[in-house]
Amino acid sequence: MDFEKEWLLHFANNISKSLLKKRVVGGGNFLWHIFSWNIVDADKYFTRDNARKIFDELDKSGAKYFDLWETNPSLKLLEKEMDSKYIDKFDEIYVVSFDWSWIYMKTHEDDCGPYFYRP
Repeated sequence: MDFEKEWLLHFANNISKSLLKKRVVGGGNFLWHIFSWNIVDADKYFTRDNARKIFDELDKSGAKYFDLWETNPSLKLLEKEMDSKYIDKFDEIYVVSFDWSWIYMKTHEDDCGPYFYRP
């Protein structure tokens, strides 16, 4: 499975390919730029402590995570004890529900995120 393609299908399917290429998937960009560039309206997602609170209260059964900076990144089953404090230890990690209905994105940028989005 190609994580980026799956992510775009579930969380960015209504955004033009040209805008995605320019701000989200082009060289030097990250998937979470969909939020930091306000490509998704700010009232549609949560950030910082609001995102952490929602993530911590979720039933994460079957959720998976993608650590972008692993040697061979792939989706792995999320351990149930992984809360936002634990996730904050990673540099760049994305947690997705088992059915791709929500995403929690912890970024490597201190001033960006984390982000929680449920379209």
